[in-house]
Amino acid sequence: MGWHSFGVEAETGERTVLVARHGRTSGNDDGIHQNWGSSHLSPAGLDQLELAKRWWNQRSVTHSISSPVPRAIETANRLWGRIDELDAAWGERAVPAVEGMTHEEAHRLHPTLLQPDGWVSPEAPMNAFVESSAALESRVQAALQRAASAVPEAHVVAVMTHGALLAAILTMSAESDSHGSLEASVRCSNLAVLEVAVDPAKGWSLRQRHSPMTSS
Repeated sequence: MGWHSFGVEAETGERTVLVARHGRTSGNDDGIHQNWGSSHLSPAGLDQLELAKRWWNQRSVTHSISSPVPRAIETANRLWGRIDELDAAWGERAVPAVEGMTHEEAHRLHPTLLQPDGWVSPEAPMNAFVESSAALESRVQAALQRAASAVPEAHVVAVMTHGALLAAILTMSAESDSHGSLEASVRCSNLAVLEVAVDPAKGWSLRQRHSPMTSS
């Protein structure tokens, strides 16, 4: 993958940022828009977490960061046993108008904004209901730069966040069919991890996509 510049003509050395999606929740099981609301890991999510621990136990993480959303905090604490920092920049892509609704109900009320499975439509008119793709991508890039700045060169940072933010990284890395797309190629399952090389001065590059529940 190519490098995405932070706009600084300098290099300070690469860090590894492991960006993970939170574990499966009761809201995921029921097809509910969770937004920034409180939902807990489901029994299936707890079982998946035990499988993911094997993968994470083989990584030497220097610093851990979590979204302040409850499901991300719960996942990080159960998976890593600690959170060194909460950063709202890793919070969910907010669609507050539909919080608590089923995906089906939200799509019926906002058919041009949301797809039947709950994802924001790539053709959605951006308005007060949802953060634009451009704003989301800008937020993610700034958060990657800040995360890498927290540790010395060659160290590893773990981040617990949400599916829309992983999708933004994949979209910017040209793994989607078109800019801003949140189609199947950029959607990540719960507990999926993106391994990103980040130089806080130079920029960032996606190294690899991991499935901790099925890989070692």
